[in-house]
Amino acid sequence: MDDKEKKMFQFQMLQQNAEEIKKRMQIILKTFEEIELTKKALSDLNNLKKSQALIPIGAGSFVKGHIDDVDKILVDVGGGIIIEKTSTEALKITEDREEQVKQALSNLSMQEQMIQAEIIKLQPEIQKLLGG
Repeated sequence: MDDKEKKMFQFQMLQQNAEEIKKRMQIILKTFEEIELTKKALSDLNNLKKSQALIPIGAGSFVKGHIDDVDKILVDVGGGIIIEKTSTEALKITEDREEQVKQALSNLSMQEQMIQAEIIKLQPEIQKLLGG
């Protein structure tokens, strides 16, 4: 592989890495949005006592149900393990997850910036190699 091919390969790899990071950031942003909705729902639950609710069963389908107890929240703590927590504890767990997501997003953003800087640095060399 000659120098031109190496530079082109490096440039393409950097572009692919940048695209992958953007995709990962979009997934993390969706997770962040879900966390925000969860925090709001937990706050709203504190104002409820007993009420009727629509319970999602997937693919945009719901069943009607009743919320009888808002003092205990079932929280997925990973690995398919669900534990019972108070609404305050559930909110704290959700806020901790939010911080983890923010940190992951920040790390990916820094990686993307570094890759973009490398791409910008390589562009003149690539243009020169391509004769443009």
